[in-house]
Amino acid sequence: MLDRKDPFTGYKGHSVEPFRYVKLQGQHFGISEISYGEDYEIKSILDQKNVSWKVVNDTLIVKYDKELPQGSRFNENIFYSRPAVYILTPKLDRLESNEIICKIKGFKGDKLQVKQHGGAIMLSENQVTHLDAQFSAGTIVKLNGMNQFGKGKVVVMDSSNFQVDQDIFGSLDLEVSNSAHVNLPGSLLRKL
Repeated sequence: MLDRKDPFTGYKGHSVEPFRYVKLQGQHFGISEISYGEDYEIKSILDQKNVSWKVVNDTLIVKYDKELPQGSRFNENIFYSRPAVYILTPKLDRLESNEIICKIKGFKGDKLQVKQHGGAIMLSENQVTHLDAQFSAGTIVKLNGMNQFGKGKVVVMDSSNFQVDQDIFGSLDLEVSNSAHVNLPGSLLRKL
């Protein structure tokens, strides 16, 4: 019987070895969500031939092999759609993503490092003392108002677009290249 209250209905679950770092790469459609979970697990609705993963030391490397349909464009609504892949972990220290659309959701901790090259990323419902992030190659970045960060060090480069919905930083060190764009509330601008 189908359980409509279970967010993972229709997903195949796979246990993985423990990891602290995640690296996303390849050609991908849809969104991947890295969320807090009690166990180390990947849940996917993709065919096994379209996504593969392995844990090397303490890094989970996920490779996507599904190409976007011809002529498709990024739309911010994808952040609110059902993920193609969930990556569940009790702890996330670092994400490195290359041309993947992803979301980091529900983590609490001392430090989080994010390096996103192209693609798009959303951070939601995180409580982190120190956020260290670098966005390049036209990355679209959205930090919604449900996050809470102590200190933030953020570098926005190469025509990337960085949007913060509310004043969610205790302090923010922001470096923006000439071709990048930022959208911040006035209360956060006064902290710079």
